[in-house]
Amino acid sequence: MLMFGRWTRSIDNKWRLSLPAALGREIDNFVLIYENEEGCIRIEKPPLKVDEVADPTSIFIIEVEKGGHNGRRILIPRSLRGSTSFYYGRKVTLAGKRDYLELWPRP
Repeated sequence: MLMFGRWTRSIDNKWRLSLPAALGREIDNFVLIYENEEGCIRIEKPPLKVDEVADPTSIFIIEVEKGGHNGRRILIPRSLRGSTSFYYGRKVTLAGKRDYLELWPRP
């Protein structure tokens, strides 16, 4: 999975993140989602090297939902909704970092 770029996104009222169409072929039916060392949310394709995660018990396997207009969405787990990614609210930057995605706060 190679993902490069930055996209501005807003998390909807049901805490779903809409993925850019450009990532459609790179994201399968399931992703791993967790907080990185800085407290931001990281999204990766399985498998994950568990020894690279500070708290492996906080890794979630999330099914990628089909959204409107052929889009795809990821539900943000309840326990991750207080992460640094949402410091300013539900507006975020989705950053492609080669083989994973990160959610950064956006004022």
